[in-house]
Amino acid sequence: QGRVYVIYGKGILRPAFFNVNSLTPSTGFVISGAVNNDNFGAALAVGDINADGYGDIVVGAPTEGGGPAASSSGSGEGATYVIYGIPSVGDVTSPDGVHVMRFHGTVVNQYVGWAVATGNLNGMGGKDLTATTPFSNFGNGVNSGGGYVLFSPLAIPNMSADLF
Repeated sequence: QGRVYVIYGKGILRPAFFNVNSLTPSTGFVISGAVNNDNFGAALAVGDINADGYGDIVVGAPTEGGGPAASSSGSGEGATYVIYGIPSVGDVTSPDGVHVMRFHGTVVNQYVGWAVATGNLNGMGGKDLTATTPFSNFGNGVNSGGGYVLFSPLAIPNMSADLF
């Protein structure tokens, strides 16, 4: 299982070397991947995806299995998680569409989430989400690669979606 460590920084002076095992609710928190061999945290981006004024964390887990084509953990459909920012730390342990959304690939070795980014891609002012799939077979041949763009705001209740 991969991990992402979120360490609060605004107005807090940290020593040059900070032990992440000493995180407390006032200094930060840890987000862990769902399964072994998922490479959770291999890609990371931050942006206000749902336009609520709080920064959201986008995490790639490119070798995660569990999508519709999965035969085992680590089968490589891949997944991208959006962990919504909230005013205070709460339970963000599972995809529930309120605090965490999960988008996963539909083909073995698609590796959704190999790279992720946020930015205003359509000129509408929000932070849109991109997730790459470097080994997908998108009409251009074997392992031609591709990606997905999901336009903000991403505030879809109870969503854990298959990417087509």
